[in-house]
Amino acid sequence: MNYKKLAVYLLIGLVAIGVWFKNNRDKARRVDDGNRFAEAYAGTVVMAELFRNEPERFVRARDSIYQVYGFTPASIAQFQESLRGREEDWRTVWDAVHAKTDSLVKYYLAHPVIHEIPDSLGAVSPAARP
Repeated sequence: MNYKKLAVYLLIGLVAIGVWFKNNRDKARRVDDGNRFAEAYAGTVVMAELFRNEPERFVRARDSIYQVYGFTPASIAQFQESLRGREEDWRTVWDAVHAKTDSLVKYYLAHPVIHEIPDSLGAVSPAARP
């Protein structure tokens, strides 16, 4: 048996498996980042509408949303830039944004915002509501 040939095949197999795992991990991370972005973006859009006459409350709600999902205005812009030229990924993200926005709109139509809640997360997170 030729051990050198076996070692080469084994090495090629291990490299192929490593590349496959890395690609899957990167894809899973992009999907997770896309879902977080979609949640944050949809929440911000809905809060902009709910608090359109109360800009200071909107800013608090937006900042709370960003904090919950681990974003800053700069990281939002960076995420959008990372998708430049990747139309399929953009389509996936925007489909998620639309679905999440529709879901939030339906929720807030059924559960109007209580403007007396002192913490803006009370308006963002149904779990935080009294």
